[in-house]
Amino acid sequence: MREDRKRTRRLDDFPQFEIREQQRQLVVEGRAVPLGARAFDVLLVLVVHLDRVVGKDELLDRVWPGVVVEENNLQVQIHALRKALGARAIVTVPGRGYRFVAPLPDRGTAALGRP
Repeated sequence: MREDRKRTRRLDDFPQFEIREQQRQLVVEGRAVPLGARAFDVLLVLVVHLDRVVGKDELLDRVWPGVVVEENNLQVQIHALRKALGARAIVTVPGRGYRFVAPLPDRGTAALGRP
């Protein structure tokens, strides 16, 4: 039974959040969380591709198009997102990339708020 609980991610295991794409704002537990532009872009890419692991190269290409960037920059943005959403919201798949695993708010497959 303990194993089942570990595997099951419940909504109450993560903070309530909303992504306001138009305002480029992340709201966690009712409060706007300051996020840099790149961290917000990483979040959008991960949420849009919930169904799969997003490779590091793909993230770098989508968030920093046409710019040579060290992988450490991506790690910094992932750290900022984990700090805002909880360490378990984004998992690292060694050698492959990242995946957003936090349950989305009551918006089906999109946590994107468009007020």
